[in-house]
Amino acid sequence: MVLKVGGWVVTVPHIQAWLRKATPPDWENRDLMESPEADDVCFALLKWVEEGTSVLKDQCEILCLPSGKQSIVAYIYRHYGDDDPTENSVQFKPVVETLQDKDIKKKLLAESGLNDEDLPWMTILRPSGYKSRADMFEEMER
Repeated sequence: MVLKVGGWVVTVPHIQAWLRKATPPDWENRDLMESPEADDVCFALLKWVEEGTSVLKDQCEILCLPSGKQSIVAYIYRHYGDDDPTENSVQFKPVVETLQDKDIKKKLLAESGLNDEDLPWMTILRPSGYKSRADMFEEMER
């Protein structure tokens, strides 16, 4: 069984372009955004969405993961798919992009200056039992 989430995927160069356009010139995390290290750029994105004035604030969760050889992408996921114990990583029904998702994407494209094809919607598979960042932090606080 897999846990499915639906969301957009964005590359590190696109994250940097987005943050250059959306953040103020004196933003405290600008050095992270301009870093050659993908982890730093992803961390800057997390800080912008969580603490800044991004249109994504309180609208999604972001997970940065390796994708392919020596590359990292950010998965901006909006909602979970229905659990189906018969599905696996090879056979599954995709999570559909809703009208609300599309409305948020329009705002995100305006904020970021990216093109529609720079933010493809995809179904992201997470193994059962994998916890969200919010769940992990909540457990740590207990």
